[in-house]
Amino acid sequence: MSGPELLPNWTSAKQESVVKGGKGARVPVFRVSMKDYVAWHSRISNLIFFCVLLGTGAILGVVTTLNAVGYLSNPESGFLSTGLTALPPHLDSHSDTPTQSDQPLRPTAVDLLLGSNTTSTPPDVQPQTDPGTVDVKLQFNSTAPEAAENAELIEESLEGTNTTLIDDDSYVERVEVPPSFGSDFILMPHPVDLTTLSDVYHAMSDAELLWRASVGARRRPRPETVTPKIAYMFLTRGPLPLGPLWERYFKGHGDLYSIYIHAHPNYMPNFPPDSAFYRRNIPSKEVFWGKLSVFAAERRLLANALLDPANERFVLLSESCIPITPLPVAYKYFTEAQHSFVEAYFLAGKGGMGRYTRIKDRRKLKPEIMPMQWRKGSQWFEMSRALALMVVSDRKYYPKFEDFLCRDNCICYIDEHYLATVLTILAPSQLANRTSTYIDFSRNTAHPKQWDKKLINEASLKQITSGHNCTYNGKLTQTCHMFSRKFSPDAVEPLLELAATSLGIP
Repeated sequence: MSGPELLPNWTSAKQESVVKGGKGARVPVFRVSMKDYVAWHSRISNLIFFCVLLGTGAILGVVTTLNAVGYLSNPESGFLSTGLTALPPHLDSHSDTPTQSDQPLRPTAVDLLLGSNTTSTPPDVQPQTDPGTVDVKLQFNSTAPEAAENAELIEESLEGTNTTLIDDDSYVERVEVPPSFGSDFILMPHPVDLTTLSDVYHAMSDAELLWRASVGARRRPRPETVTPKIAYMFLTRGPLPLGPLWERYFKGHGDLYSIYIHAHPNYMPNFPPDSAFYRRNIPSKEVFWGKLSVFAAERRLLANALLDPANERFVLLSESCIPITPLPVAYKYFTEAQHSFVEAYFLAGKGGMGRYTRIKDRRKLKPEIMPMQWRKGSQWFEMSRALALMVVSDRKYYPKFEDFLCRDNCICYIDEHYLATVLTILAPSQLANRTSTYIDFSRNTAHPKQWDKKLINEASLKQITSGHNCTYNGKLTQTCHMFSRKFSPDAVEPLLELAATSLGIP
């Protein structure tokens, strides 16, 4: 080859021969023009980009398929990693496959300080971190770190927007509407004086009550000779239409429980002297559905119950709740439980994380409440004395909810977020991450199923009391609920007829 020759057309380059060392050795040299270099560089970059995009899509498709298959087999299954679920547990699974939705979490420093004995003096309310704990229940297909990152991204993307706390009318979420007043519900024209009508009456303000409950209760631990009690706290409008069933539930077990009723301040209690509810109304304030006053009433109930050092476990109930096990069974279930039955999960929808991002001045929630710490859960809880003390003595987180989430007395659903968020921050491993009250959200509607008279029979009660899967003290069990709701007043007659055979309540 006497001179340079053109390479094949596809290279559009030239090859030359050079002589090195005087021995005639020929070394090929390629020279590519800048235009050709840019063209090939662009083609290779596009190829790499599409390969990465295709691989990412394939991975997301596999994860989505696994989530779909896992949820169909069991809505509460943690098949991706321990503690994660495909959907928030509004309804317990009826699958035969045991679940790990409330698997106990690794103890944090707070929990080690508290110990398993709830009679010990609780520590000061300070947040603790536990990097190894995964306590979230994701609604969508993502891991806990991804959920936290998404929460930050959502929160940052809405920075500066002028929004409200009220959900759009087009959005249907699972909530409980405020009950309507019946014709038998009559209020006095002024607040009722409970001085001579209640054994738990006091003239303390809310501030003094919370202080005495948080400080005085710690100084007066329960003596070992005193039998621990369960405090049944009824948050009601006034009457208890299902009271006859509760009377049978409490009968003969006076040393195992105490009762506290928070009714409308203008409602005149009318319980007979032989009733378990006689003289058990506490000083109350009016409650408005979805507003700060709801959780203020819950704290008021907890504070009143904490004044009795014998109360070790605390249950929140309403006038539409019923017991579905005998009292001795519930007593053993709660007093031997290593966790409190407070539901807490991460929800990336409008009814969950969306409520955080719609808070005006939400930046001021930081650093106490970060976006990845926001949780949702059922209003109806059961908790230990240690956690109850945390709630009533909280002066750090409650003002944040009061000043920003529930600003200007708006509808803020604090009862669904405060406990789930704050207790997840303070003592996550103390939570069972589920409620002990059964609520039927199986219908594809915004409201839970209402159990009226025509729906009460042996089959429906069996559906409520059995066929559920959960963990209790780290072991799989099908005994998951001690109470159920929502039952209409006319359901009391068939419930009394079936109480002995279907509920075990004599």
